[in-house]
Amino acid sequence: MALLRKFIDRSWADKMLLLRSLGLVLAVRAGLWVLPYRTVRRLVEAKETAVPPMTTQEGAPYQRRVVASVESVGRRLLGDKPCLVQALVAQRLLQQGGYETSLHLGVAKDGRELLAHAWLERDGYVVIGGGRSQFHYTPLNPVRPDAA
Repeated sequence: MALLRKFIDRSWADKMLLLRSLGLVLAVRAGLWVLPYRTVRRLVEAKETAVPPMTTQEGAPYQRRVVASVESVGRRLLGDKPCLVQALVAQRLLQQGGYETSLHLGVAKDGRELLAHAWLERDGYVVIGGGRSQFHYTPLNPVRPDAA
């Protein structure tokens, strides 16, 4: 009930962003179950009609709202391994806002276990996926839309 109250108390813009995040999280998660990663990535990165980028003043709050929305939905739906889905969804939402980002995949070794992680960067800063991801994981080549 508290979750519903929090949703109702949000602005219309935040409600719409949460609903868009929910739809995209479900679609990307389902897509990764049934389609190859490369196909899902191409669908996420498919260009839409050009949207002019927001000004810096508008952009920083929009980016924070996107990240908060995606993380909120991800916490409730994705369990303990949300990084790839969250990074892809945030990339799509930010792209729709006119922002170019880079999806990064990295690996690390924990004893005998190989760990993988995904994060999203914009202008050299981690947007989602942990601010120090690039230091804990050995980055593979960045995944850019033009590399598909």
